[in-house]
Amino acid sequence: MGYLLQKLQHKDVWERILRERLTEPLHLNCLSLLVWALGSYRAKIAFDLVVRQWNAYGILKAADHAKALGIRRVSVVEFGVAAGAGLMNMAEIARRVTRMTGVQFSLYGFDTGQGMPAPTDYRDHPDLYQQGECGMDVVALRKALPANAQLVLGDLSDTVGPFIRSLSPREPIGYVSVDVDYYSSTVSALRLLTAHPEKYCPSRSCSSTTSTTSDIRVPAASCSRSRSSIGRTSCARSRRTASSRIPGCSAGPTGSSTCTACTCSITHIARRAAAKRCPRCGSRTPT
Repeated sequence: MGYLLQKLQHKDVWERILRERLTEPLHLNCLSLLVWALGSYRAKIAFDLVVRQWNAYGILKAADHAKALGIRRVSVVEFGVAAGAGLMNMAEIARRVTRMTGVQFSLYGFDTGQGMPAPTDYRDHPDLYQQGECGMDVVALRKALPANAQLVLGDLSDTVGPFIRSLSPREPIGYVSVDVDYYSSTVSALRLLTAHPEKYCPSRSCSSTTSTTSDIRVPAASCSRSRSSIGRTSCARSRRTASSRIPGCSAGPTGSSTCTACTCSITHIARRAAAKRCPRCGSRTPT
């Protein structure tokens, strides 16, 4: 609450709140007041009533996916900690989301600890940013952070690689915030997303057993949106019957039509036999 009151003392914060709220329909603003006063934390996130709502949405979504998949702990990363307001905000959101979902969080804040580094070239916009800006009181911030949050200090080109290699697949990355301003720093930060897939929290999907329909293998079981006539569960979004159209093709199951890539006249059967390629131009139809 103290952090919120401190933020509300800034004029630009009030300007942003008014701009966001006054552009919303009146009935939604009235409903937002009710949610703010009586709603659950999940409802407040849905109505953008949480400070730094993008962090709240991402962290809650990561927790929901993790809980559905039986993952007990998720890693959350922030690039560009500066004074620490963003990381403290993420820590508070994570605390409340944990209380709501049971999923635990490990938070990591990447920063040089000495403000912004020297720009590499013109793409870092040295006309806008200067070396040393956005400094940090490392000692004070470490004391203020909760036990599940830690700082990773140093140049991103030196710290990202070792971090992702040492990260346990049991604590996959569920949410990443990148706010480093520089182009060169952003490139280094995004290397966090190039590791093995087991390092990242997967999205929920229709998975368990596998049923086969036509020539496509479709995950099945947890998706309850459709039930096949033979009693097995299958995802309606992935299911394809023998009479359906070829993806990307305007022709029906029989007869001839025109390839949208080269306008040649070929039969529907020929397209299937050509391994989803047009036999004249070789273009592949989307799957």
